[in-house]
Amino acid sequence: MEAEKLVKDYAAWRVPVHEWGSPTEFRAAGSLPDGVHAIRLESGLVLDLFLRGNPLTDSSHAHVLTFLAGAVTGRGSKAGPFFSGLGIAGGLDMPVVAVADPGVDVDAAVNLAWYTGRLQDGFQAELASVLGGLAERAGRPLLLVGGSGAGFASLALMEELAERASGLVWNAQTDALRYHPGPVRTYLSKVLGLASSVYTGPDWIQSVEARINGRIQTRLDGAAAVGASAGLLYLQNWSDWHRENHLEPWLEGAEWDRQDGPGHARVFSRDESHAVAVADFAEGHLPPDAELLSELIVLLQTGRQSQRSLAGDLADRFGAKATT
Repeated sequence: MEAEKLVKDYAAWRVPVHEWGSPTEFRAAGSLPDGVHAIRLESGLVLDLFLRGNPLTDSSHAHVLTFLAGAVTGRGSKAGPFFSGLGIAGGLDMPVVAVADPGVDVDAAVNLAWYTGRLQDGFQAELASVLGGLAERAGRPLLLVGGSGAGFASLALMEELAERASGLVWNAQTDALRYHPGPVRTYLSKVLGLASSVYTGPDWIQSVEARINGRIQTRLDGAAAVGASAGLLYLQNWSDWHRENHLEPWLEGAEWDRQDGPGHARVFSRDESHAVAVADFAEGHLPPDAELLSELIVLLQTGRQSQRSLAGDLADRFGAKATT
């Protein structure tokens, strides 16, 4: 496989960089010190993990806090790896793992790649194997945190990792090809290497799906597929077009309970540990503010309140805004 085209700027993170020749070598390590861990994969991609605060040996929290990164804003000439969530984790003084998406390092034009890897890479399986190994080493499930494209990746990993992962996601894509056509077509061209004739025309999504032919996952399997995970709290802005185009198709057929709250608020839940809260958390596709995310991370890390209960509280708090 062709290796990555861009040179990464590890020095920008000002931490030690630990290089691993394979996932097997990484898993066999006696200890994993803080810093960036650059793991060379069979696909030729390099998976970068940022560890801070000895997150795998910390036993004071219910989960290993693990952030995935969404779209890179103002990409320009910036070089990866791109990590997310370090500011929130630092504000909480909480150990953290941050996972960069090597797909955005394939070409400088790419700002979002949904952690799929390239066609025939097998990257999604490699990523699940590496992260599942972290959960096993820690003896605790991961708490996968991310929104939008990182929400998609978190949910996809939860399908694969089952009890080794839980999630806190917001405004997630559940079908990557049905995001904004601009970044999708850049991804299809630069990451997947598809010709423009495949992703133009009135039926281009069906054409792309036929070309992909199941080699990577670009559409989630639905709400039922995360039922074996350790838990899920999914936040969705009412005014975000993702509600109708991504959340509702994802919920379809899953038979989750629905509870209506004030204003626009809705709660959908499978059980005490898996719940969706729809409310006015922010306008459009904007993320919930960092203060709310920090609050929810702390509550999930204590394990004292179920996701269903948290979703109900959020519906009361943020659904009420629509009635005032």
